[in-house]
Amino acid sequence: MRRILSEIYPFLLGIFFVVGGLSGQLVLRGTNSSLMLALLGFGLCIYGIIRLATMKSRMQKENELEAHAREQNENFYRSIIDSPSDLQAPRNITMKRPGNFRASGPYDILLNDKSVGESRNGENLKFVTNKTKNVITAVDLKKPDRKIAPLFFEVVSENMKNDKEELYFNPIGDELVFAVIGGKDNGLKQIFPADGNALPQ
Repeated sequence: MRRILSEIYPFLLGIFFVVGGLSGQLVLRGTNSSLMLALLGFGLCIYGIIRLATMKSRMQKENELEAHAREQNENFYRSIIDSPSDLQAPRNITMKRPGNFRASGPYDILLNDKSVGESRNGENLKFVTNKTKNVITAVDLKKPDRKIAPLFFEVVSENMKNDKEELYFNPIGDELVFAVIGGKDNGLKQIFPADGNALPQ
């Protein structure tokens, strides 16, 4: 419904300008001309009609792109899950979670589709990985059907004793956020399904 209203808005605004301009009760700011306002309204009406006429095809195209993105994301997810353990030694990762009275949870944290612990408000969680490329997500233990969108990341540090390999997790209401933090000092880097270089070989 909201989408339809946004599409029809230019047409309705155009009608308002046309009626206001032709009646002489409204003028276009900066020109003091009712005629110019009516012409502007006419243009908006034409634009609105075109938007409405093409709405179905545009929505279909958007749905196709979303479906392709989901498929790409799922394929990338599976490729990382199925990738071999390739690190010479396991790496310690710290997942930091700030305390917040609005926070939800607790959450079961899944690294490469396997539980690595429970995340509670204001508590950090430490776990290890033996893979270069990884995927992390979480499931709300109070609402099992609520699963957070995955974060893909890779271990880029050459130092096996690096203590700067950190993730950030801050679920607040519907804002469920994973992130790689720490900038260049972090031994982790976020990767994306659309990045061909990030795909496991």
